[in-house]
Amino acid sequence: MNGSAKLLWGTDNIYEIERWNERIKVVENMPMFRIHKKNYPAIKRIGMNISDMMNIMSLAHIEIGVKQCR
Repeated sequence: MNGSAKLLWGTDNIYEIERWNERIKVVENMPMFRIHKKNYPAIKRIGMNISDMMNIMSLAHIEIGVKQCR
């Protein structure tokens, strides 16, 4: 990577974003490399395992829906 990617924000708890708006729902949250690390060499998998165990990065499935009438 050439350093051109910029992280604009992050959160320690993805479920915090549900408080931003009642239409936002976190459907699923999983460690970043849980599924894909088996395709990489052992040395890279070590780093991926560390990242997953320490919850450094994750993937979130977020649903943004229409406001419900009550």
